[in-house]
Amino acid sequence: IGASVGVAQYGKDLIKLKQILSTLYESSKFKPSLVEPGGFYEKYWYERLLQVSGSGIINVLTHHLYNLGQDSDEHLERKILDPERLSRVESIFSNLSETIKIYGPWSSAWVGEAGGAYNSGGNHVSNRFLNNFRAVLWHRLMGKKVLAVSSDVHIKDFYIQLENVSRS
Repeated sequence: IGASVGVAQYGKDLIKLKQILSTLYESSKFKPSLVEPGGFYEKYWYERLLQVSGSGIINVLTHHLYNLGQDSDEHLERKILDPERLSRVESIFSNLSETIKIYGPWSSAWVGEAGGAYNSGGNHVSNRFLNNFRAVLWHRLMGKKVLAVSSDVHIKDFYIQLENVSRS
């Protein structure tokens, strides 16, 4: 949880990853989107990531949304009833939209993870409701069937490309 990669290195790594994906899927009818970075929105870091990686690299800019904070917070019950705290979500979306508009208009914003409190929800606040909601949602959307997934690119080719990049 505490590990991180500097934004300059992360952006350069994404450029390499995009090159690998472009090579692997060059003749494919499937073209994957690069969905990154999967963390909490930090204005400066996200702006720099889009600047370093450059145009067309990141297709989808994701962020995590846990507006109540950590699961072990003793004030969690009070927070979930605070309209001002819940309204902060709007400012996160607004700031992220502005970042994309200025620094990455080729990208779109998605919520990568969301919930009330992170680390599996807060006791008596969000752990039971979310777990029950997920179960109902999974049952209604998926039922007993699994969707088929296919690709015309082999995973072995992906690892060969990674080895070539790591050598260079």
